[in-house]
Amino acid sequence: MATNRTKRTRGRRKSSVSPTVWALMNDQPFPPDGNKFERLILESSAARTQGQSLQDYWLKYRDKILEEWISKKPGTRPSCWWRFDAPQWNNPEYEGYHFQGTLKEPRRRLGGTGTPAYECLGYMPDFSFGIPETWVTNSDEEYYNGRATGDDGELIETKYKDGDFDGKAIDSEDPPVFESQAGYLKRHDLLFPAEFRWLEKHPEALDPETLTDLRELE
Repeated sequence: MATNRTKRTRGRRKSSVSPTVWALMNDQPFPPDGNKFERLILESSAARTQGQSLQDYWLKYRDKILEEWISKKPGTRPSCWWRFDAPQWNNPEYEGYHFQGTLKEPRRRLGGTGTPAYECLGYMPDFSFGIPETWVTNSDEEYYNGRATGDDGELIETKYKDGDFDGKAIDSEDPPVFESQAGYLKRHDLLFPAEFRWLEKHPEALDPETLTDLRELE
């Protein structure tokens, strides 16, 4: 059972934060009266040093947000939870990199064809709800295997040759498969008691999810 819970903020008024901030923390559509520059400000280094970042707001209101979220979407978490509260990912492959210690553990990969860009293209790992955000494309495969052609159909001259690149583009017939959010939370013992009871009636929430299904839900 999860133990890293903080005091609940039941009754705290969401009106004390802007509509934009509240929407961001709750994965809601951008509000009509929202400030389109506010998100950029919240993400800036100045905001973080002045204690006004999105993470600061999340830490202040997360208990109330999670209480409401879990009552409606048990076995899942909003994007801010995945970004700020998910277990830390200490991948030894990134020892010495500037982002080591800031990464959150992604969901467990269970199968399928497709390579996250960070595994073979020098990209910084990036995830959305525990799923890699950027993937190798067909163009990447062609270029780094020396098979890319220009508009004239002629091969583009590169230093690469067939077999140089191990990355694979996503196969729509065999898309990448991941554990579900509920499976991740259960594996890390982060489910709330009410969610355990809910899972007893909804075991399908533990079924693996394909990348194709996940993207259709965005």
